[in-house]
Amino acid sequence: MWLVILLTVVLSSFERVVTAKTNTRNGPSVRHHTSLPFTFDYIILGGGVGGSVVANRLSASGQDTVLLLEAGTNVEDEQLVSIPRNWVRNVASSLNRNDLIAPNEPVVTYDRTKRQLSSGKALGGTSAINAQLYVRGNPLDYDKWAEQVGTDWNYQNLLPYFKRVETSPRYSTNPGYHGNAGPLHLSRGGYEPAADMLTVQACQALNMTFVEDWNGAQQITSPLGSVGFHEYTIFNGTRQTAFGAYIRPVLNRNNLWVQDSSLVSKVNFDVSKKRAISVDWYDLETRKAHTTSAKKEIIVSLGSFRSPQLLLLSGIGNTTELNKLDIPVVQDLPGVGENLQDHVITTGLWTVDSSSPFPIPPGSTIDQTAWDLYNYNRTGILASGGSRTHVFIRTKFQSVNDSRPDIQITVRTPNGTSLWALAYLLQPRSRGRVTLVSRDPTDAPNIQMNYFSDRASHDVNTLMEGIRRVNQIFSTAPLRNSGFSSFGNLSDDVQFKNYLYGNKNSLANSNSGDHFTGTCKMGIDSMAVVDTRLRVRGVVGLRVIDASIMPLITSGNTQAPVYMIGEKGAQMILDDNNSTETSAALSSHLSYNFSIVTALYLVFVFRL
Repeated sequence: MWLVILLTVVLSSFERVVTAKTNTRNGPSVRHHTSLPFTFDYIILGGGVGGSVVANRLSASGQDTVLLLEAGTNVEDEQLVSIPRNWVRNVASSLNRNDLIAPNEPVVTYDRTKRQLSSGKALGGTSAINAQLYVRGNPLDYDKWAEQVGTDWNYQNLLPYFKRVETSPRYSTNPGYHGNAGPLHLSRGGYEPAADMLTVQACQALNMTFVEDWNGAQQITSPLGSVGFHEYTIFNGTRQTAFGAYIRPVLNRNNLWVQDSSLVSKVNFDVSKKRAISVDWYDLETRKAHTTSAKKEIIVSLGSFRSPQLLLLSGIGNTTELNKLDIPVVQDLPGVGENLQDHVITTGLWTVDSSSPFPIPPGSTIDQTAWDLYNYNRTGILASGGSRTHVFIRTKFQSVNDSRPDIQITVRTPNGTSLWALAYLLQPRSRGRVTLVSRDPTDAPNIQMNYFSDRASHDVNTLMEGIRRVNQIFSTAPLRNSGFSSFGNLSDDVQFKNYLYGNKNSLANSNSGDHFTGTCKMGIDSMAVVDTRLRVRGVVGLRVIDASIMPLITSGNTQAPVYMIGEKGAQMILDDNNSTETSAALSSHLSYNFSIVTALYLVFVFRL
């Protein structure tokens, strides 16, 4: 017995030494230049927000080996990423997957540019290319989740995980709702023009209150809505990505391996046990195929498009659809790829009389002075997302029993001869879906958004009402201008719908808000893909931890909720595996003690 224990300790120590020696890194690259081990305790697929959080937390104890696989590369120090204002250029960059909405949308007519769907392809995922807005959403969002999946997911029980994420400047004044020791540093950005108060004052004149902290106790404090300024994932004038916050500071952990340029193609199963045992992936740099095994769990964090795609490629999904592509079925889960939700948006431009334009705020132009200021102390317009004023609106279409806003408005700082606003539909009733095009993992999935397809026309009516409310705000002092004119005929529903939908003579002026959720939804109903502990239903050793698990989309930008999901999901994995290991150890200990007692009893009996 003691010989076995001693041999186990020696072999374990040897494995750790080998891992430590081969866990090398060179410069900004995070890749290993020697061969990877064949087996890890945990394998995490996707280095975006969810995957980065989980990789950090699972490797923190040093006890488990963790492999993080990401198809993108390390771009943390590139100016395109690190300078906050550069996010507007990311849409056209190679860091954006630029998936396309399927061409057969039932309601909307799009050209190619309007069909584009943005998600990040880099370490850090979409946090490397987004507008850096940090919005938890409304507490009621999570209480509505809890109605479907249980109280473990209500807002009060999720609040500790939100706090665990962040180091927020709001902690000093509101510690009950904010953290001060998390990896992600938040700020108000480095650009705070006084002209933004014009929008605030116009909203207040319409009985919409100013909210200092939208991520605090209340998102809105008025029946009509609220106005305020956002927190950003910006630290000292530099973008904070999930990779930069959660992974780069811990790259020296000997038990953490990060492999970029790695395309995951399939999860393999022990079919008899329905247990996920390994991952097939392709090294895009060396052009070699690999299969790596997981002792404990495989975690899918590829986002709301590619998480369902990978499950389907691996034989988990609707049996009928899988049979069409001759994919062997591991588990029939018809909800995989269904329930796709997004905040559909429209942009409005309002013009004013050029003889009496709004003043241009100092520092609002990206010129050499702006660059000099940024290079000097990381402040100014380049250190911000560019539109810090936001309005959350409750329209007449929101239920009286629902205290949440149903429209979110991003307002550009008023200046020159125009005003600009971007309107998001927060609680869409339309649902899309993600399906496979082929068995080839390099083929993008088929993405059907189905915007404005709900039968009651709730979505289009709510979005039109939201824009009309913006028109009212812009027509109220101090924004009111004698030469003001709206971007279109807002009084005529038919013309407004043509503006949003497009028709045979024009293309649509609505498109994706790039807040994709729901395609591997959590729940207990027949369409749920993961259970309330984010385990894929019907199989063992496989979880999904990203935006795709949301049963309902949240009221605001979805970055912050995914950080929370990563924190909670990681804690669930640790709790579940620790309890399993403890139970196994206790069982072994009891069995061993029982054997000793039995042996002593037999010796005693035979001596008699």
